[in-house]
Amino acid sequence: MSQMIGFNIYRTERISLNGVNYTIRFTSRKDGQEYKLLVSNESNDKQASYEFTEETASDFKHYHGEELQEQVARFIEGDIKSGLV
Repeated sequence: MSQMIGFNIYRTERISLNGVNYTIRFTSRKDGQEYKLLVSNESNDKQASYEFTEETASDFKHYHGEELQEQVARFIEGDIKSGLV
């Protein structure tokens, strides 16, 4: 039986990309070994998660507003175009 490792949500933001609202949650594994971006499309309830490095996590902490939207869009734009999120 495997042990479950929890994640902490350390930041939640609401952004708009191409007229669609998304809730973005930045998470880190409790042991600090993994970082994920959890994305929820508010119009169709589709969700996705994206892993990123500790360095990228540090960068995300400094982004706000339009700059944050641009950086998040880089991670998820392919899945948006494909209709996955």
